[in-house]
Amino acid sequence: MSSLKELLIGIRYAAIGSIEDVDIDRIVTDSCIAKKGDLFVAIRGVNCDGHDFAKEAVGRGAACLVLEDDMDLGDSRRIIVKGTKETLAILARNFYGNPSKDIGVIGITGTNGKTTLTYLLDSIFAEAGLRTGVVGTIRYKIDNEEIDACNTTPSALVLQGLLKRMVRHSLDKCVMEVSSHALDQRRTDCIDFDGAILTNVTSEHLDYHETFANYLDTKLQLFNNIKSSGYAVLNLDDPNFANAKEAASRLKVSTFGLSKEADVYAASVELGINGTVFTLNIRDKSVTVRSNLIGLHNVCNMLGAASCAAEEGINIEKIKQGLQKVDFIPGRLQRLDMPNNAVLFVDYAHTDDALKKVLTALRAIKKKSIITVFGCGGNRDKTKRPRMGKAAQALSDYVIITSDNPRDEDPNAIAKDIIGGFSNFADFEVIPDRRKAIEAAITKAQAGDIVLLAGKGHEKYQVIKERNVPFDDMETVKELLNERCLV
Repeated sequence: MSSLKELLIGIRYAAIGSIEDVDIDRIVTDSCIAKKGDLFVAIRGVNCDGHDFAKEAVGRGAACLVLEDDMDLGDSRRIIVKGTKETLAILARNFYGNPSKDIGVIGITGTNGKTTLTYLLDSIFAEAGLRTGVVGTIRYKIDNEEIDACNTTPSALVLQGLLKRMVRHSLDKCVMEVSSHALDQRRTDCIDFDGAILTNVTSEHLDYHETFANYLDTKLQLFNNIKSSGYAVLNLDDPNFANAKEAASRLKVSTFGLSKEADVYAASVELGINGTVFTLNIRDKSVTVRSNLIGLHNVCNMLGAASCAAEEGINIEKIKQGLQKVDFIPGRLQRLDMPNNAVLFVDYAHTDDALKKVLTALRAIKKKSIITVFGCGGNRDKTKRPRMGKAAQALSDYVIITSDNPRDEDPNAIAKDIIGGFSNFADFEVIPDRRKAIEAAITKAQAGDIVLLAGKGHEKYQVIKERNVPFDDMETVKELLNERCLV
């Protein structure tokens, strides 16, 4: 329980009704769960406006409401603020006692690679004897407890609650994926980051951000949340490096990349279907890393993790051991050897850049043909659909276009947009039913072929209309092989 007056410290507001001696048990943003003793915060979202549910919150007994515009709500207590999103972040920080001051928080942003870096850093920190929490796309982890993630970066309220639990468990570090939506919606306000990693920035989420410039600027906002004594880890090979360096100019900057100009770089890279070998160079020291992860993009991911770990004072041998202990990342080039000596990979690649990188990695190790199965999400950035089609055509031998998360769109219309990126390409077919598409791919695959199932990765459902329909790419493959008595 907290006093309302204490929760409002640091917030400019106008109070309607007496707020003296008001105690708050919980902060909520969902009117359906509001009850006596709660502080209800009305958030304006993409699909709905919390102000529309303010009367319901009052009816359920909420002790006070936080609104952007006053409403006729009788004699209820109200706090009027300029923006409820940023206000929620301050309220959450105050409610949970500003936990980020008691744990080292590292933010990871970028279009691709964020999840992989959380696994790599978690492993490295464990080798260094540190206890780590993780907030990411696949999981929220508090020491040895794992919780299924609801968002890449959850609400400010959930975030501060997770950090508080990590502090109570006496964890040393929190590694956090930070999405562009989270930054734009002020979810990570009031978190003091020790450092941040920017993996790369390529075109994505333009349905939300409208332009690439807006998207990039939003990503770079993370550097504003880093302590003055903190650091920024930047990808020297990313085309947006100069913008990132300028945005992080007040911080200590460390670079990683494939060239010797970077502070942390790779040399003598050997790519294979069973893993990767390279020389990791961290300033004046070097070691040989043998990783189960495949592809040049994963070398870059490992370099980013190594650079961050070095900034945290971890020695190169511990970094090496941590990198080598990561066998695979769920849904990130996750491998299954098929009985006919074809190899199948499941990957989350759902942007043209990610698809290009994954297919490039597979082409470097393929023996025969690559069969790619993918689709694009409905009600999302349509501009990437033909670009993904172009990438698939350029780097695959055969393509099966199917459904990803079609949502409210016609899967055939989405497929048509993807086909718009093809040029004189006939080696493809459209099979909207994802299970049937996967079945067609594994039927077509011969010994030495590679099958890539892209787009869904770790996800265990498809979004069709407004329903989450259970569906898991890897489990579907196993079921199909079992039905054929091939496992």
